[in-house]
Parts: sequence; structure tokens; C-alpha cells
Amino acid sequence: SGIAALLEIARVLTKLQRRRTIEFIAFGAEEPYPYCLGSRQYVKQNRATLEEIVAVLNLDMLGGSTEQGDSPSLKTTYAKAIHTGEEIECSKWLTEYITKIASNNGLEIMPVSAISLSDNVPFALEGISAVLFRWTKDMYSHSIQDTAANLGIDKAVYMAKLAGLTVCELSNDLSFNPNRK
Repeated sequence: SGIAALLEIARVLTKLQRRRTIEFIAFGAEEPYPYCLGSRQYVKQNRATLEEIVAVLNLDMLGGSTEQGDSPSLKTTYAKAIHTGEEIECSKWLTEYITKIASNNGLEIMPVSAISLSDNVPFALEGISAVLFRWTKDMYSHSIQDTAANLGIDKAVYMAKLAGLTVCELSNDLSFNPNRK
């Protein structure tokens, strides 16, 4: 669902004027240990230009499941060293920015401080504002039932809309340069 949203957002944005460059990247090898291999390699190979990145929006499993009662969430805290309990938190500006965009468009998103590991984390560890769009509950996540039949299409569309609005706003807002905490 994340790749589908990424492609649709890119398609729509090609028709709009933008003042910032937008990169759409689909990383591979997130799940096998030692995790986030594609995104970690990207960060490693692009160290010289990381300061140009304003924000990273991770669209991972946007469709959640068909389960009722969950909420759209923005994961903002990551394990820096999970074995020691050390955490890193997304900068406040990005959380507030996305929450405001949601509110202005009749949507809601709940910032959650939940330890997670996904492709936004290697960027966050470098001080780049990075968030993960997810649903608070997904009873099928990382199970054999995690199939298209259990995808909440309406949930994927909801999150794609919010992520797309955020990308559109960020790509035209030159009033700040919040690429570092």
C-alpha cells in the first residue's frame, strides 16, 4: 500500500508546480536482520547531501487492516539502541506541521511515541526529521494473513491523501529550513 501511495502522489505532483525538489524512494530489504538495509545504504552513500533533506515521510503499510477501532497515527519515536532503551524522537516541527495539515483538511492524525524500526529511522538517526505514517492497530502485520485481502483500502487512501497533502505543502514552503533538529 505504501508503494501504491508513493506512485499516486508522484503522479499527481508531476502536474503541480513545486519550489523544492522531491525524491520518491522505495527501499528494499527493510525486514531481514540487520534491518533497513536499503535506507541505511542510501544514508551512507549520500552523507554529503543529507543536509539538503527537509523531511522524510515513510509510507509503510498505509492500509493497515480491515480491523475497526484504530486511528491514523504518526510514529515519531524510534529506538536508537533498543537493548539500552535509548530513543530518538522526531523533531516537533514536523509532527506539528503534519497535524496542522490534517486539521486544515478535515483529517486527523495522532502522533504516537511508539518504538518502531522502519526505513525512516536511519534518517532520524542522522538528525533529519522523519516520521512513519501508520495505523495504531494492524492485527495482520507481519503475519501470513498480511495479504491484499485484509488490506483496508479506505485506510490506504486516507493516509495517501494526508501524505500527499504534506508533500505538496513541504515542496512549496520555503519559509523554513528545518532539516536539522
